[in-house]
Amino acid sequence: MSEHPIDRRSPKPLFQQIAEAIIRDIEAGELEVDRPIPSAPDLVRHHGVALATAQRALRYLVEEGYAYTVPRRGTYVKARNLADG
Repeated sequence: MSEHPIDRRSPKPLFQQIAEAIIRDIEAGELEVDRPIPSAPDLVRHHGVALATAQRALRYLVEEGYAYTVPRRGTYVKARNLADG
């Protein structure tokens, strides 16, 4: 997990800051397609946020098309087409 500090004074929600940091890692090739994204507990430890915040960040990644979930396994980087945006 790359170092992308979150700014607790920012008007942007913490979950969104975390998700956008993960998106930057995906776009930079640091997180590869079909490889796991850090788990919610890992995000809690790394960023010092509530579990609900970490879970919301992972849901956001799925909603935005950057990730998919495998029940009881985790969240993984999704292949994206250039047309996906």
